[in-house]
Formats: sequence, C-alpha cells, structure tokens
Amino acid sequence: MPEMNAAENKVLEDLKATISDRILGKLPEEFQDAELKFVEVTKNNDEKRNAVLIQKDGQNVTPTIYLDPYVKGLEEDSVTVDQVLDHIAQLYVDNVRGADSIGDIVANSLQPGGFEQVKDMVVMQVVNTEMNAEGLKRTPHRDVEDLSIVYRLLFDRDDGGIASAKISDTMQQAWGVSEQDLFDAASKNTKELLPTKILPLGQMLENLMGVNPIFRIKIFLVKPLKVLAFRGFAFLMKSG
Repeated sequence: MPEMNAAENKVLEDLKATISDRILGKLPEEFQDAELKFVEVTKNNDEKRNAVLIQKDGQNVTPTIYLDPYVKGLEEDSVTVDQVLDHIAQLYVDNVRGADSIGDIVANSLQPGGFEQVKDMVVMQVVNTEMNAEGLKRTPHRDVEDLSIVYRLLFDRDDGGIASAKISDTMQQAWGVSEQDLFDAASKNTKELLPTKILPLGQMLENLMGVNPIFRIKIFLVKPLKVLAFRGFAFLMKSG
C-alpha cells in the first residue's frame, strides 16, 4: 500500500485509540485478559503495513490483523467504526481458534527429525529480490535473475484463501536441512498443491484483492486479458 497521507494517518490514530478502548468488549469472555500491541510490519516488497496484535497468555500463535484496509474504508465512509470493530473481533477469534493447530504443527516440527512431518507441506513463492532485500536476510532463498524463490509451509487452502507460513532461517536450522532440500521438496509439492491456473485478469485481481467482504472493488478492463499463474509467476496474455 502507498504511504498514508495526513488525513489517513489521523484516521489510523483514531482507530488505534478506539481499538484500545473497545475491542476487548467485542471478544468472548475467554479473551478478556488479552493484551494489545500496535506494530508496523514489513511485508513482501519491503512494504510497511500497520497492524494490531491481540495476545492472550498461553496462545501459540498471534494473528496479525492489518489496519490499513480499515483506515481506507473509514476515510471513504464506506464502513462504520462498529463494523470495523466487529470484523476485527470475528477475524481474531476465527484465526486464534484455527491457529492453535498450526502452531502445534510448527512447534512439533522443530523437534529432532521434525522436518519429515512438514516436508510435504513445503511450497515455493517468487518475490522481487530488490524489493524484499530486508526480509531475505532472514529467509532461506534462491536468486533467479532479479527474482528470489522463498519457501512456505502450506497448511490449508480453500476458496477463501491460503493459510501458510514463511520458512525462516531459524526453522531451516532447526530442521537441519539445506536450501537445496527445501527447493527439491517445494518443486514437487508446488505442482501438486498449487497447480497452474489460467484466469481472466479481472478474476485474478478479484481473487487477490477482494478478500475483505466489507470492501467492494470494481475492476474495469479496456481489453480482455488472461493470466497464467504458476509458482508465484504471472504471465499476461492477450485474448485471441
């Protein structure tokens, strides 16, 4: 996302204050003692995103809830503060109750011989090397021209999206495997778990961007295009 302007920064600060005051009241009783932390997260292409972490004692995994889409919706008056709070609360609860099993999988895999438990879950993702320079310092990867292949654990995939975690240097070291081992596993698994798809460009953009039911995105194309998406690459092809 582009850097926020002054008006959006004001909305962001107001939203943080509202979340601090009211979000715990939107959560079930079991989460009433959770603590809040606002952070800036570096995503792919070294993009900075604003997020809130809601952490409960004994919680294996803390979902990262990005605030930037909510700020945009509030700034454009397409959503209300109450809608945003309700959505954040539901998103948190859904993720926490599904994340415990993911956290257990990762934790168990870090024990001796644990790589065999997750070997069939390793897939590859292709990112821009220059734009991801900071994150690549802590991530096993393979450079290909001006791109880099990174590795992820794929936990689940459905029409709503993909649940995955990036493999870090720490995980690789705990597993005692080489980058070549990760590449070999990912080469096999990616073809099976994330097969090639040919999609109209509009549908691909809606799949990528239309993940938040609160916000609506309209896409206008001058000329129909199709996209071949495979292992993180996207190729544009003119129709006809």
